[in-house]
Amino acid sequence: MDDGGLQETAARIGAWRALGSRAVFARVVELQGFSTWSGDELVAVNEAGESRGDILGRYGAERVAEAAADVLAGPGTLFRLAIEVHGSRVAEAGLSCGGQADLLLQPAEAVPAELWAALAARAPVALLTRIAGPGAGPAGVAVHPDGTWQGGLGDPAAPPGPGL
Repeated sequence: MDDGGLQETAARIGAWRALGSRAVFARVVELQGFSTWSGDELVAVNEAGESRGDILGRYGAERVAEAAADVLAGPGTLFRLAIEVHGSRVAEAGLSCGGQADLLLQPAEAVPAELWAALAARAPVALLTRIAGPGAGPAGVAVHPDGTWQGGLGDPAAPPGPGL
């Protein structure tokens, strides 16, 4: 895995999308333990097996790469992955204590390209994804501080649910 930071990973995802390459990205959605870890890492893997970014050291990035292959082989859905780091792996990951991180893997093409451009430029932006309930699915909305947004939520084939 290439351990590029968040901005470099976002730029790579944008480049892959511009070339028409499918990719999956993973981000933390729930964290237990890891008192010294910020949890703001991002990993991406494209259909050729190229990767960018890091989560919880090499161990987390390797687990994401394995799961990304399954997500890319499927119809483009969300996938949750739990990564536990205990024992000797704590020091390997550069942490002071162990814990568990629940990651969300999502197809990059389901998210507006504007998100990747904003992250690559270090601009503030939020990503919303409906991960449970009616209409849950891989699509995402990029929301900017001025209130503008791009994208949509949920599974386009699902019946409409309540608002965002």
